[in-house]
Amino acid sequence: MLFDQGQLIVSALGSVACLTLPGELVWQQPFSGEGYGAVAAGFPGNVRQADG
Repeated sequence: MLFDQGQLIVSALGSVACLTLPGELVWQQPFSGEGYGAVAAGFPGNVRQADG
């Protein structure tokens, strides 16, 4: 997960989603392709790599 400008960006189960701090869904985007894997998210000066 990544927090930026009052929004929480999370990725799990083959998609990425943006939520408000109270937990309301702003948008969700599924990944296309072959299965699942580690995801890195980033904004200028704010990067997060998924860990195990």
